[in-house]
Amino acid sequence: MASTSCKSQVNQHLASKKIKSEADLLNDKALKTSGATCNKDSLEKAIKLFERAIKLDNTVPLFYSNEAEIFCSLKKYKDAIKVLNRFLYYFPVNLSMEVFKGYIYEKTGDIDSAEICYSDAMSHYNMEIQEDPNNISIQLNRALLLFFTQGNSQAIVEYNRISKKFPNSESVKFLREDFYSFDRKSYINQLFSNCNGSPE
Repeated sequence: MASTSCKSQVNQHLASKKIKSEADLLNDKALKTSGATCNKDSLEKAIKLFERAIKLDNTVPLFYSNEAEIFCSLKKYKDAIKVLNRFLYYFPVNLSMEVFKGYIYEKTGDIDSAEICYSDAMSHYNMEIQEDPNNISIQLNRALLLFFTQGNSQAIVEYNRISKKFPNSESVKFLREDFYSFDRKSYINQLFSNCNGSPE
């Protein structure tokens, strides 16, 4: 009996790995499809592939963010937000998704909704830094978000603080020029410049 149960668990584990690999393959295929010609038909085909990947494995943030990016390329920003909300409903504490949603709102001119997303993300960043004060990635992401919550001067002050705390960090050094030359409008426009403009 124990042997049969163990065998069943192994088979379930292998089946799970197979499902995940199939989902990954669909995600890869969608990315290739969307990047091949970047026209409307290819982008819509990619969306269907992402949906199939999500049905196989709905726990992978990348599948949702990739699909949301395709909707943004089609300028279907409301649909992009719906995709992100689907993920956040099941996994509410995902800072990159919350910030991305804020960027989409900002792109559409809905600054009030964007600021709510930024504020929620900032609260969680603050909590994560308290739990892990030496996590450079979290601190840099929080510093970047300060451009959207408190303005350029405060973001640069925070970047300088991080630089002094982690003087040998290559990640911190690499981002120095980005912080000192940051322009909010240009950043948002660049973020949504997929496919070199509108799809054909």
